[in-house]
Amino acid sequence: MIRVYFDWQVLNWLKKYDEHPNPEEKKKYSRLYSKYCQYKNHLLIPYSSAHLYDLQHNWRKSEKSKKYTYEDIDFLSKISNNNCLLKYEEKQYAGPYIGHPREYFDAIKYSDELLNEDIDLSFKGDDSLSIAMRNHYSRTSPKYNFENIYKNIPEEHRDEFKKFIPFSNDDITLKELIEKVWDFSRRMLYDGKYYRGLRDYVIKNFKGIKTLDDEGSNIEEIDSFFRDSQMNQSFLELVKSTCALNNFNSKKEPTRYDIFKNAYLLLDTFGISTDKISKRNSFINITRDAEHAFFGAFCDFIVSEDKALRKKTKALYKLLDIGTKVLSVNQFNDTIRFLISKPLINYDEFFSNIIYTINHGIIKSKEINPNKGLAVTHYKLEGLVLNYFNELAFVQQNHYHSYFILNKKSRNYSYFSLYAETKYLVNQLYYIYGSDDFGKESFNYEKEIIDIEKHIWNGRNWTLNEIRIMFYYNYELKSHQLVLVGLKH
Repeated sequence: MIRVYFDWQVLNWLKKYDEHPNPEEKKKYSRLYSKYCQYKNHLLIPYSSAHLYDLQHNWRKSEKSKKYTYEDIDFLSKISNNNCLLKYEEKQYAGPYIGHPREYFDAIKYSDELLNEDIDLSFKGDDSLSIAMRNHYSRTSPKYNFENIYKNIPEEHRDEFKKFIPFSNDDITLKELIEKVWDFSRRMLYDGKYYRGLRDYVIKNFKGIKTLDDEGSNIEEIDSFFRDSQMNQSFLELVKSTCALNNFNSKKEPTRYDIFKNAYLLLDTFGISTDKISKRNSFINITRDAEHAFFGAFCDFIVSEDKALRKKTKALYKLLDIGTKVLSVNQFNDTIRFLISKPLINYDEFFSNIIYTINHGIIKSKEINPNKGLAVTHYKLEGLVLNYFNELAFVQQNHYHSYFILNKKSRNYSYFSLYAETKYLVNQLYYIYGSDDFGKESFNYEKEIIDIEKHIWNGRNWTLNEIRIMFYYNYELKSHQLVLVGLKH
């Protein structure tokens, strides 16, 4: 099962594939729909919170828009089978979630309206609570060290820069601080002119920087340029230091989300790869694109028709060593048929493929431990076994049976498997081998996910022709593994 992340533009036209006014675009999305119908049983297409925030803007335009938005949400549910990639705010990490997108959307649909309102901390009432809160906000002087924000800005530019980020180390009340942060956040997100002014100022005063090429392949050169510039640190080091904008005096290390999102936004702010800023496309839109790129890093592929998004995403994936492939719709249409292998008919065919790999395959690496009498040989696989496993290891150990391990190694942000992937693999193995030694058949979703969550899931076990086959979830490695013991070659 291959994880593919579509941004909302692609999903929107996939839903309306035959309605595009441009004939070439209609042909492209019709082909995408045909590919989706052909291979959907082998694809996992998750939705994310970024998709729902994309829908949030249209939802509140009118009652008619609300109806269309909920139709879009139902489409998200259908294409994703309710598999979601979600950023958990309280735990500061991103991970999997199972649930209808309508549940999540109803929880966040009003969330950005609050920021568009003026904040009122006056607490004008005469009751004891109002008086206490009024005194608290008016008299408290928070001792935030705003030099963490400004220290990387050259001294001759700090006064000008503070016009855009008007924080101060002078004693201010908590009420004044909140009002400043509130106003700054609102203007940055929704006032395109305000953000464009900041970006133009940065570009004007930070000369000599190169822009990204179309493939984002020169990002390491740009990273080094920052180290030799007045910043005196690499681009990635600068990204990490700017997390102080969000964390103030927090001593917590920035999360992967913080680093990725800030890096994406700074590519734009420094003019390395800029989006067009207009009344319809403000800084909030760039922020949403950053989130799509971040969630794409949990998948095998991310597909977008936004050239600026693809360029920035390719660059950051290279800089952060993320192996997720970035494709346009046409590239995905041309690639997908080479990714999906035909279903295996029986265990003889399955074993034949393993034997062929051992006899004719390319060895990636070999590890030998004489003290333990252990030798492990890693083979490069031609395609994916069961449309999932991408690594084969042959283990030989003195006084023990030799055995094979099929595994999936992902060079991306994913540290988990989704229930849909477990179900997909169990059902494929059941189709090949039949009921296991304990009479287990196809995946029992309601019962088995409980065992998985409790870390007591036993997977499947078969004994066939003196060969022991074990499929299980390795909780330490956080990966499915298929082990075949006793196979000779």
